[in-house]
Amino acid sequence: MNLWLLVRTTLYAVLAVSSFLTWVLAAAFIGKTESEFDTYYGSTACLLASGLLAFFTLPVLHFMFHRRGKASMVGSLAVELAVVFVLWALFLGGAAGMADRLPGLSSTYCDSSVCSLGRSVEAFAWISWVMLTFLLVGLITFGALGHKRRGSGVWKEPFSVDAGTGHAAGTGATEKGVGHTAAAPPAAAPPTTAAPAPGANYNETRPAEVTAV
Repeated sequence: MNLWLLVRTTLYAVLAVSSFLTWVLAAAFIGKTESEFDTYYGSTACLLASGLLAFFTLPVLHFMFHRRGKASMVGSLAVELAVVFVLWALFLGGAAGMADRLPGLSSTYCDSSVCSLGRSVEAFAWISWVMLTFLLVGLITFGALGHKRRGSGVWKEPFSVDAGTGHAAGTGATEKGVGHTAAAPPAAAPPTTAAPAPGANYNETRPAEVTAV
């Protein structure tokens, strides 16, 4: 679980860089096509919005809410999963749209600055989409594991709370003791004096003082 938290942080860092580059390069590509061809492509505008949204949204969600580990609806696993899914769909639509509308970008004959910019936008868009795919799969997987352990409450808590299991990191010792308390030793039975059996020798059961008389 701790390994996944490290991987998740790394994915966010790479996504922040790739989304920023997608945003900047998409803006440059749109400006270039408008100046040279007096037009722009809708898929590039979609990537521009996706990169801008990812760059400003995910770091805020991750570092201001999720890493704090405090229960809040804004920083919950459900909100994080929803945001990642929306960005995943936006990057997929924009990157696939560029590949479909501008197939000549990958051609070796397209060596102008416009083609270079277009290829860069598409490349970083796909990198961002791959990072989001890993995040989406990881969040769903560990969220489902947490749901199986303790129910639907795990989706309302930050993922950094004990790696999505819904238990606070500092309560491990307490939780381990629940249901595993050592059973108290059985109380010793009070001493009992057996009554003499019927027909037993009377002299054997009488007090010593009486026998001596």
